[in-house]
Amino acid sequence: MPLADLESLSKNFLLTNLKFAYQARADVPWGAELPEELFLNDVLPYASINERRDDLAKGFLRPLHARRQEVQDAGRGGPPPEQRGLPAVRCPL
Repeated sequence: MPLADLESLSKNFLLTNLKFAYQARADVPWGAELPEELFLNDVLPYASINERRDDLAKGFLRPLHARRQEVQDAGRGGPPPEQRGLPAVRCPL
């Protein structure tokens, strides 16, 4: 963890992101098949390199939770949200 994050991010922020990452993994049918290394590297981190440290976990979990039954494996995300009548999820820059 970068020193700046260690000094500025709260325990609550980190624990909330941790909770939501594990909850998202448990909620999808293929979560148990997701390799641990991939989960720890690509799902669990609260940010990547120079991304803002925003509390996005809750905002992403709800739309993903609603779709969890549509996606039967980790390699397929299903049709784009726009094709299913849903708004696309856009990340702020």
